[in-house]
Amino acid sequence: MKNMYRLTNLHLDFNKISDISPLKGLRSLDSLFLNNNQINDVTPLKELSSNLDVLYIWKNPITDYTPLEELEKTIIYK
Repeated sequence: MKNMYRLTNLHLDFNKISDISPLKGLRSLDSLFLNNNQINDVTPLKELSSNLDVLYIWKNPITDYTPLEELEKTIIYK
């Protein structure tokens, strides 16, 4: 995914994803859809804070949303 550095929208809903660390390098993302997966660690998302406007992350087994606090300007649907 590191070659997709200009990607602005990414829809990964319903894919049984548990590891989102490959998304760290996608700093051009302004909207990210991760609904209905198996994500429990959202720490890698804090590196997307500069451009990310909207994050959809509902229906995942996330217990700690603290890392998302760094996404100050992002609208988060959880």
